[in-house]
Amino acid sequence: DIQKKKQGTFLPKEARIQPAAFSMAQVAKKPLPKAPAVSIQEEEEEEFKISTGMEPGKTYTGQKLDLDLQDIDLDNVFRLIAEVSNLNIIVSEKVKGKVTMRLKEVPWDQALDLILSTHKLGMIQQGNVVRIAPLKDLLDEEKERKRVKQERLQAKIEAAKRLQEAEIEAQERERKLRPFVTEFITLNYTKAKDFQAQIKDILTKEPKLERVGTAVVDERTNTVTITDYPEKIERIKQYKEKVDKPTPQVLIEARIVKATKNFARELGVQWGAQYAEYDKRGEWAWGVSSATGSGTTPPVTPSSWQSGSFTQGTGRDFFPLSGWMVNLPATLLPTPPGIGLQVGRLVGDLINLDLRLSAAEREGLTKIISRPKVMTLDNVEATIKQGREIPFTQVNPEGNVSVVYKEASLKTTVTPQISPDGRVRLKLDVTDDFPDRSNANPITGNPEIVKRQGTTEVLVRDGETVVIGGVLEETRATAEDGVPWLKDLPGLNWFFERKTRRHDQTELLIFVTPFIVQQD
Repeated sequence: DIQKKKQGTFLPKEARIQPAAFSMAQVAKKPLPKAPAVSIQEEEEEEFKISTGMEPGKTYTGQKLDLDLQDIDLDNVFRLIAEVSNLNIIVSEKVKGKVTMRLKEVPWDQALDLILSTHKLGMIQQGNVVRIAPLKDLLDEEKERKRVKQERLQAKIEAAKRLQEAEIEAQERERKLRPFVTEFITLNYTKAKDFQAQIKDILTKEPKLERVGTAVVDERTNTVTITDYPEKIERIKQYKEKVDKPTPQVLIEARIVKATKNFARELGVQWGAQYAEYDKRGEWAWGVSSATGSGTTPPVTPSSWQSGSFTQGTGRDFFPLSGWMVNLPATLLPTPPGIGLQVGRLVGDLINLDLRLSAAEREGLTKIISRPKVMTLDNVEATIKQGREIPFTQVNPEGNVSVVYKEASLKTTVTPQISPDGRVRLKLDVTDDFPDRSNANPITGNPEIVKRQGTTEVLVRDGETVVIGGVLEETRATAEDGVPWLKDLPGLNWFFERKTRRHDQTELLIFVTPFIVQQD
């Protein structure tokens, strides 16, 4: 049944193959190429794609053939395709079956796919070597290959993890053997206790190795003793250079003055107008409004501070400087009394203020109570206090009488905050405590201590004066004098006696001027 052909190529007599423009004799003259040697390493690393002959959208570019096959073994058909395609085809021994097909002008790779899909075979190609086997076997091999690959990957991960753990253990042993060093850090401006709290996150914390850095404070010398690794101490030194700097200081000068009701107007204090200050960076803004002037007017009530409205972009002019502005619109306070604060800005410098106050005092318009000065750090509260202690009589249940003293004073608390542009934001807290003898205790005679308080915040330039007003005092007094004995005669006493009544209203003005102290 076998017909011998040229150069030892054997074909079944039932098979006839005629490639288009390619004779059978030409095919038979070409020897089969040798399969290249493939290393195990290359097989392990290279991914193989299984072709089933049913891939959708596949494009065929092989040489076209005319095939007329009838009941031909699959092995012989693959030999024919190997000769035409110049591929090395390895067929599994499990591949069995016969082929009967007639094709005309069909690419050889398409013919190969038709045979694979018809007989449920699969193909794996590596270079010019093609391996054909049952599709199920190839899929099982691929599954096993992935499993082995995953196991190898997992083994590599475990090995890398063990190596990393060994390196960490070695580093920990090295750190445990590496000694700590101790160094003293003396601070110039920062409190040692504060510095200790700031560096706690830098210190070493390795409880497993029993290695914990420490910072011990000596408040007497303002020194912190650091015990840690050298690199941690170096980091702490760098941090110290950044934070251990002098804090800006502010000199607060105050003048506490009792003045007549209209003195503030005559002095040039800008009361009763609207003020708006806007920080261009958009961080904050504030406003003040009073009972005169335009715009929305919030009420000023005792012991409170009301913010007024303002419009952004009005510039830095505090008030127009024409005329003497308006008078302070404060009124006497109801019971229980409080402070309806009025905040204004003084036109002119501090020297001019002192001259005006001294001249007014000579004329009897004012009385300068005190001129305190206090130096404070940025963002640190400063207190200016003027007052006295009032004796109070106390009787215990056993009837023993004792005297205690209670403070009745005018206290102004100022907290300055220096802004980056050189201005000063002042937080002002004014407390006025005074004895009210009209409401004295009828048994002990102790006066009532009336407390009045107001709080506000203002923004001023360096050396600018803020005036706080709104605390009025009213004095009503009646005096009698005359000729002794004659002024007591009935019907004639009015010839020899004189009665005078006084009704005085004075205002307490507090002038606060901050000066930023320049550091050398």
